[in-house]
Amino acid sequence: MKNIELPRKVIVGEGATHSIKEICNELNLKNPLIFSGNFTKKFADII
Repeated sequence: MKNIELPRKVIVGEGATHSIKEICNELNLKNPLIFSGNFTKKFADII
């Protein structure tokens, strides 16, 4: 299996999921793939 490095932006913050549309517009993300949850936060903290 090959490791593939994907471009990513990680946003962690209280209530960030409630402002997804505004955040994506500010970052100029046209077609974002969004994951959220406790597991995702733990993974994002490692990065």
